[in-house]
Amino acid sequence: MVSVFYYGGEIVNELAIKELMRSKEEKRILTSKISGIEDEYYKYKNENISCAIVWYEDIKILIPIQELGISKINKSIIRGMLGAEIDFIIIEIDTISNIAIASRKEAMQLRAKLELSKLKANDIVKVRIIAVGIKHILVELYGKEVIIKANNLQHIFIVNCKDYYTVGEYLKVRIKKIDIENNIFELNSKDFIKNPFKDIRKYIIEKRRIYW
Repeated sequence: MVSVFYYGGEIVNELAIKELMRSKEEKRILTSKISGIEDEYYKYKNENISCAIVWYEDIKILIPIQELGISKINKSIIRGMLGAEIDFIIIEIDTISNIAIASRKEAMQLRAKLELSKLKANDIVKVRIIAVGIKHILVELYGKEVIIKANNLQHIFIVNCKDYYTVGEYLKVRIKKIDIENNIFELNSKDFIKNPFKDIRKYIIEKRRIYW
């Protein structure tokens, strides 16, 4: 039999509540997808602020825009992240309204502290696609947001990255450069995609040999 709590008139799975409490008390990282953006009343600061919305089971999680860990704070940036899978750590839980407040920034800092030092150049890893632009994508590499330009994604010329990549997907990449102290990260996914021009060059060379 599944145990449940009744908070704010809603039935909430006990396991989910326990996981949220452990995240708050033990700084444990949780993961979910950004499903929306809303202006919410944030009682701990007594003001309305823009928040990214994620759901954990049937519990609404608010991540204030200042806690998203992004360099440029505006709503258009968050809209571009809709569907992105992100880490977060719970800051507060309001058991009356059945809403929790979380920080992605804290989760990123913890993830980077635990994992980044283990990485080195030429390592192969999977990264989350956080946002997609026309000539680049933004991915998260163990707590660090890294831009991968179009020319490091595929061998062909990419007119628009949005035709090839989607927020929320995982991408296999090779670490070309990594300098944690100076915040330098270069990732490349071309190594895992067949180069169509290789066959063309091979065909041209073989054809020349025949005629020579």
